Amino acid sequence: MVIHIELDGVMSLLRLALRNVAADADAQIERLVRLRIDCDDLGESVSDAYRASRPMLTPIQSDAVSAVDELFAGMTAEDNVELWTDEALKNAPQWAEARRLAIEALRQLPDGPSARERLLR
Repeated sequence: MVIHIELDGVMSLLRLALRNVAADADAQIERLVRLRIDCDDLGESVSDAYRASRPMLTPIQSDAVSAVDELFAGMTAEDNVELWTDEALKNAPQWAEARRLAIEALRQLPDGPSARERLLR
């Protein structure tokens, strides 16, 4: 039972990280302000959750999440500080691509256990 809770938790974190990236720019900015974090934390959360969940993912799921992670890695490696601003969230094509890839990755992931299934464990 403990293993299921841990696996569910890791997958929940991955889904949350991807949902944060998939959100529109205004929702992303609102979350960043509310949580007092920076834009780059959106990418880091995907990367961290992907590393933790990779052993549990199918090859198709892993490829989909990896595409998001690789996009962010490229954005960071190029040292494009202008991509990590509220303005970039709204207008940069890289962020539009990140949203598209995150949505696709979410489509590949299971929704997770229902509330009823969690109560029955």
